[in-house]
Amino acid sequence: MIERNERGRLSVNHLDVEIFFGELFEHCNTPREVDWLYEIMEGCMETVREERLSELGYDEDEDDE
Repeated sequence: MIERNERGRLSVNHLDVEIFFGELFEHCNTPREVDWLYEIMEGCMETVREERLSELGYDEDEDDE
């Protein structure tokens, strides 16, 4: 899904990511379940993002570029 290209930059296979998330959402049977899953995933991503930035020595509000 994610790899580094020949120039060392991160590259994402968008189709693989869409398929991955699509398979998660296939379990939802109502709009409420879709919204619920989205909120859960959003919270998880924010937590992981904050943890990774901390591991890299950056504060949440810092930007390296």
